Amino acid sequence: TLSSSSAASDVYKRQNQDGRSAVLTAPNGPAQEAVIRRALQEAKMNALDVSCIVAHGTGTALGDPIEAGAVKAVYGAGRHEERPLVVTSVKPNIGHLEAAAGIANIMTVVLCLRHGEAPGILNLETLNPYIGTDGFAAVFPTGHTSLGWSDEGRLCIGTSSFGFGGTNAHAIFERTAVENMEDMLSVKDIFDREAFPWRTPEHPMIQRQTNKEGSGGSVAADCCELRG
Repeated sequence: TLSSSSAASDVYKRQNQDGRSAVLTAPNGPAQEAVIRRALQEAKMNALDVSCIVAHGTGTALGDPIEAGAVKAVYGAGRHEERPLVVTSVKPNIGHLEAAAGIANIMTVVLCLRHGEAPGILNLETLNPYIGTDGFAAVFPTGHTSLGWSDEGRLCIGTSSFGFGGTNAHAIFERTAVENMEDMLSVKDIFDREAFPWRTPEHPMIQRQTNKEGSGGSVAADCCELRG
């Protein structure tokens, strides 16, 4: 849970394995659907409560349609055009960070929660023709897009990340409404220097310096002395 004095964000996550697929690099659509449904069950949330998906979105001809199909099957069912699902990806903006791709998605989600909007998909001109948009109330934004809050005053965003070895992960972040959106996260909430108190190092050379009370010496001088 990420929290501050005036807001809170809860995270619900699940992961599974692709199992058998056509080839090593081919995703498994049903497995992706399953992990999304499990994350929703963990959150005790309706799919329609989620207003945005930060997709894995590698930009591949095969992977994107399979991922979009899984998202459509779970998040698209019963969704109306008045409240479409915003589907975006950060990879066109910063590239594929390989093992760090998942954390890049999480950072994107946190920023979306903080600002109440999703980033556009950089350089998107024509959607992959194999992505089925018929009957799918979704927006693939090309610029910053405001996100819709639920009737209960919540903003929910999902994100997926898929590993080369077949691991599928999906997380749902939920934020409650606050009057001042800038109060959601603060530097003090994230990094508190008091959590890292100074401790006297045990290295003999530095310990020698710390024991010289009022000597006016320095660690640098000791280094020169030891080097002779």
